[in-house]
Amino acid sequence: WGECSFTVRQEQRGRERSIQWVCVSGADGPERARTLKQLNHPLIQERIRTLELREIQAVHTADSGSWQISCESLIGSATWILIPPTVHLIKPSEAECLRFVEFFELVADAVANNQ
Repeated sequence: WGECSFTVRQEQRGRERSIQWVCVSGADGPERARTLKQLNHPLIQERIRTLELREIQAVHTADSGSWQISCESLIGSATWILIPPTVHLIKPSEAECLRFVEFFELVADAVANNQ
């Protein structure tokens, strides 16, 4: 692969949000087309919507032999109040944690096994 980077572009259109993986750098040719086709699979897009993921990237560094997949989510939160000293945590549910694992497995499969 060499140096290669994929990211998600999201646009809000009324009530619906359009989700599209794009190649930011590197990866030219048939491998790129196959990878984008797999990354844009409905199962991956559904996980992005339900987990409210943002800043999603899949990056390969030359000669590393591995991919780095990262994202941010709006699920879960932590609030800290100074007076009175209080910490309030809202943790993701078990089902949401499972969807996160599924998301990473699906994206890893798409970039690593794109044949």
